Amino acid sequence: MVAVLGFVSFGFSTFDYGWRCTKCLRDSHVIEHQFLGITYWRSSKLRFAGHDLTPITGSPCQHVFRKGGFGRSFGGLFGGGIGCGMTGEGGIFQWRWSSLSAAFELNEQFRNKDLLVETFRVVDTLLPPDATLSFYRTDKAELSLSKLAELSIALEKANSESEWSTALAAAQMMSGQGAAAIP
Repeated sequence: MVAVLGFVSFGFSTFDYGWRCTKCLRDSHVIEHQFLGITYWRSSKLRFAGHDLTPITGSPCQHVFRKGGFGRSFGGLFGGGIGCGMTGEGGIFQWRWSSLSAAFELNEQFRNKDLLVETFRVVDTLLPPDATLSFYRTDKAELSLSKLAELSIALEKANSESEWSTALAAAQMMSGQGAAAIP
């Protein structure tokens, strides 16, 4: 009887996480209520509808979602606990998300479609939006993520089109792409 009570009292948990597109940055907050690891109720609330990629790609976004930050709570009759953090996918894609977010902000300010398209190209080269676990396990992944982090930081600091272009040129040089394509 005690075993059954303990089993039931600690069998309930709630898992919530960010569900974000690696292209347009569409973002939802997902909450899953679970019993013994089986989801019995799920809800999702849209936090950001995402950017329109039609001017950049010629078509609406074909979403590729990854989990970002998360929270977990568990417990029951005799207590419980809570934990927060970043999923593995979130840890890998955080620099992609922040690079694109900075590029969208720069484009809002300067309206330079060529630089925005080039930013997408460079970011896609460093970390494809649909990268899988096999990509994460390569030697290239660590170097690409390091370069993507540097690009993200440079884009967040950029205050002019010239600084935006310079950040892209540096990222291209680091990745061996050359800087010839930057407008």
